[in-house]
Amino acid sequence: MPIRATCRECGKSYNVRDELAGKKFRCKQCQKPVSVPQPAVLEEEEAEEDLWDSDFGSFDDQEDDYLPPPPPKKKKKRRSSGGAGGIAKMALKTFVGAISFLFMFGLGVKLVSSLGNLPIPAFATSWEEYTTPDGALTMQMPGTPKRITAGPTVAAGGATYGVQKSSYACAVIVEPLPPQIQGMDLNQIINALETGLRMQGASNLERMTFQGKSAVAYTMEKRGITARHIGFVNGPTAYTLMYSNRGSTPGAEKDKFFNSVRLN
Repeated sequence: MPIRATCRECGKSYNVRDELAGKKFRCKQCQKPVSVPQPAVLEEEEAEEDLWDSDFGSFDDQEDDYLPPPPPKKKKKRRSSGGAGGIAKMALKTFVGAISFLFMFGLGVKLVSSLGNLPIPAFATSWEEYTTPDGALTMQMPGTPKRITAGPTVAAGGATYGVQKSSYACAVIVEPLPPQIQGMDLNQIINALETGLRMQGASNLERMTFQGKSAVAYTMEKRGITARHIGFVNGPTAYTLMYSNRGSTPGAEKDKFFNSVRLN
């Protein structure tokens, strides 16, 4: 006749056949072993409804009729972002943020604003040849460039040199690349800068080749000033050429300035 067996762990009860007396099976609810007790009364009793089959199916002589639960899956350790690759990527993000004034916020606005209070000569423009302090670039400027220090500064170690006339301004921005990204793929750096420009609302964004270098040309407009930029990397340094004017139509000076630039 069926024997009543109860799990000591969770309290679930089962009806099992008397031939399993003294055996063990695995509790379906908590997966702990359940011992089948010996029948307390040996004389025949009226047979009860057989309910165990719906719980277990058929038993054999094995002590454990149920497979143990599957072992928990091991958690995979995340790869560390350290090392040269991780540091380089972090440096690239830092660099993109550091040169935000150069590539993202429109230096033309800054230049015109910072030089707007300077006296503007009434005589005709006299163009001069100018070479950056590092000797890398030479160009024509509509006067003697001054180092621009008013307003937000560029990245550490960088500098801006420019000239403002009555209706336009020209400038060149020189900024060193962080050492961690100087050996990185140039396209990766340009891609990062291009992404930042789009996020900041630059228009007329265009990939181009300037003086044999991969470059990005773009336009920024703010407070009635239109600034046109060409940014590129040469060796360990980033350069941005900027021509800005009041209104949306550039003068002939724009092409004169950009076309005069040469790498030394």
